[in-house]
Amino acid sequence: MIFVDLAKPVRIVQLEKVEIHFHEHNITEVLAKDGIVITRADVLEIRKYNLEQFNGERFYSLVNLLDAGKMLEMEADAQQLTSSAEFGKQMYAKAICVKSLGFRLVVNRYLKFFRPKVETKVFNSREAAVQWFISMM
Repeated sequence: MIFVDLAKPVRIVQLEKVEIHFHEHNITEVLAKDGIVITRADVLEIRKYNLEQFNGERFYSLVNLLDAGKMLEMEADAQQLTSSAEFGKQMYAKAICVKSLGFRLVVNRYLKFFRPKVETKVFNSREAAVQWFISMM
């Protein structure tokens, strides 16, 4: 049985707007800071670290918005990039974790409008998202 200890990431990278936690089994977790606007350049920087960490191997992406607060915005071109086939080809799947109904509505709108090319689901907890990843391993 596969187990992932989310409390013990293998590596943590601090960026200006996000923190990236790299976990075993090729799972990356992006935690957004409060009061930020994610741009295309930010998305490309996150992707650069993911590709470096996993040496070009595919990975599972966990976007953790559970503690993001109420002020988080992602520019349209950044949303389009994250949903593109080019961006998704390195991912097995993407999980987006939210706790509020407001964030869930925004994420569902993103999913319907941009239609990510990688399988993407919304969860209320990190543990449920990781269990979904494990079911695909």
